[in-house]
Amino acid sequence: MKNRIFAAILALYTAASLCGCADVDGEKTSINESLSSEQTSGSAATTIGQSSNVLFPDKWAEEISDGANSFPTKCKIYKQKRKQFTEKQLLSLFSDSPQKVESDANNEIRYQTDTETGYISNDGILGFYTPEGSLYSSISTSSFLETNGIEDYENVSLDFSTRDEALEQVKKTVQDKLEITQGDLYVQEFYAVKKENVDLYKKMVNEQANIPVTSDNELEQAKWAERAEKLKKISSKDFYYIRLGFNIDGNPYYSGNGFYYGGDENYMIMGYTAELVYTENGIEFVTFINVNETDTSSAEEVEIIPFDKAKELILKKYDDIIFDGEVAVNSIELVYMPIPQNDLGQIADRFETRPFYAFYCTITEERGGNTISEKITTYFDAITGDEFATEQIMLGG
Repeated sequence: MKNRIFAAILALYTAASLCGCADVDGEKTSINESLSSEQTSGSAATTIGQSSNVLFPDKWAEEISDGANSFPTKCKIYKQKRKQFTEKQLLSLFSDSPQKVESDANNEIRYQTDTETGYISNDGILGFYTPEGSLYSSISTSSFLETNGIEDYENVSLDFSTRDEALEQVKKTVQDKLEITQGDLYVQEFYAVKKENVDLYKKMVNEQANIPVTSDNELEQAKWAERAEKLKKISSKDFYYIRLGFNIDGNPYYSGNGFYYGGDENYMIMGYTAELVYTENGIEFVTFINVNETDTSSAEEVEIIPFDKAKELILKKYDDIIFDGEVAVNSIELVYMPIPQNDLGQIADRFETRPFYAFYCTITEERGGNTISEKITTYFDAITGDEFATEQIMLGG
């Protein structure tokens, strides 16, 4: 058990972690409630339309038609470009005047003080951290909180600031100092972690570092020992961890881990990262990756496929292929996704951002005598109805 716990928290000092959620956490959708395994089983679902493979839950019988009213009938197609952060924006995060230092990475600008480090790159990345902020981010993005049964970290307020006050300061920094104005900001994750839980994390690292060294674990234990030594120099205090999301016209902007499309590894949809750590000293960790700026002046308004017609797309997909399993549709969203428009052999920096229907599904089928469940998201162009791609979320047996 202890090895499984620590396998999830190996990255202690990552200043720019690429994380995202598989579901895009939108707010303005008709049916967007995740279902339990019992609800998505064949016994608790109803087949809609002519498909014998695609299952919708019983409770959708009325919501399928009534909920469609909350989906728009028209959307806009936008042009976007990758946001390039400036040195001025980076410097605004420092509490003291930093010195510019040489960076090991190509195309990166880096500044430092004795306690703070910040950098920007021409790939559209901005990072800023203190040693404490980097540690606190690692705690929040690992399984540490959940695995150790720590309660109320998604609800409690800390003594130095209420949740509302902390969020106000974070959004002010994002909008005023970093000049990020894309769509409406919303909160994807908001954790309040107390000092005693930071101490618990340090204790667990120290225990792992003191496991006897053998020929089999020598390299791993050396890393734990180094990590534990660094933690001795880092203070423990209460902190908030906040992961932000973006909406476009009230619809969620794709924030997953990224996936390939079109049968070519040069063609890739990339999610974004927007994470901050807030303490009594202010913001001590910032990572922004793949944030796009929207050109609203060139937006093109188009009609989209009505929701009651869009649900037939997933039915037809599995009617048209040989498939001997079941597909349980867990939720549906209208999602904006950035389609790269520049040379796809390079990192994309210009996009056509369009609305897509996202079907979050669980596929269950027999493979080699074993029952396999696979969570996927299938995207259909909300304007043309064409299938765009399927993103694999999780595979288990």
